Amino acid sequence: PSPDARYVAYNAWRQLREDDPALSWEDQGITAGDPLARPSIRLHDLGTGSDRTYVDGGFSLAWRGDGAIAYFKGAEREYRAGVRYVGDVFVRDSVDGQARRWTPRADRYVVAGWAGPTLLVYRVRAGEALDVLALDGPGKRRTLASNAGLVAISPDGTSALVEHGPETGPPQVVLLAVSNGAKLASLDLTTVDPSVGVVGYSGDWQGDIVAAPSASGVVLLRVAGRR
Repeated sequence: PSPDARYVAYNAWRQLREDDPALSWEDQGITAGDPLARPSIRLHDLGTGSDRTYVDGGFSLAWRGDGAIAYFKGAEREYRAGVRYVGDVFVRDSVDGQARRWTPRADRYVVAGWAGPTLLVYRVRAGEALDVLALDGPGKRRTLASNAGLVAISPDGTSALVEHGPETGPPQVVLLAVSNGAKLASLDLTTVDPSVGVVGYSGDWQGDIVAAPSASGVVLLRVAGRR
């Protein structure tokens, strides 16, 4: 939902042809480069009831408190067989404002959320590995955390809680300063409860409590200053 509660923006997926995951592409007559689907971002006006395509060939978005909206738009509209879907992140100051490209080059990005004036996005690498990037403006990109998932952003936008899975050692959550990526605190989850497992991304942070999914259920974390 938009900050003024007028709009709801959402992702949509239009399948252009059947693609049975139980069958090979060869058996289905699909060759590399064939268009399979088209993602889009749609905008629903809660006042008028109208619903329209906002970004054709894009997905993932985040509203900023002042009404600015960020989203990913693919270099092509269609998702094609065997072709990496890349594009750029764009920001508009308002729903109908001019789109400005914030990423310095095309890549596979997913918009995660705003941390104050800084936009946090994922860069998806080979094997679905994720890097958390901080975009401070057009062309201003830096890596906040490698091989990590964004658990939640602090209410004031100054801190980010990220998770690192077993690929890099014991599963842990790390508290980072958004401004410079400084490590403020970390917690080895195996020292709390070995059954917790990996904490997932897309949690929520209210007050000093973070709620997030994990391999064994909902995890509650308390953040007090740098602890």
